[in-house]
Amino acid sequence: MTNVNAKLRSKGKSFEILVDIDKAMQLKKGMAVSIDNVLAFNEVYSDIKKGIKCSTNDMQEHFGTADIRVIA
Repeated sequence: MTNVNAKLRSKGKSFEILVDIDKAMQLKKGMAVSIDNVLAFNEVYSDIKKGIKCSTNDMQEHFGTADIRVIA
């Protein structure tokens, strides 16, 4: 299991999640993989290296939800 950062920049904000690369590739290929198995942590970060979590307001504004499973 190797974990990697998945990053998105939108309107000057950074959103990062940590995912299991093998499970993420299986999901991308259309295999039946639960998003819970893809996510290493159930958090969205603005800076994962510093451990800074995104605010609920930023997630709501950019994604319309604060649910990490929907965002991921």
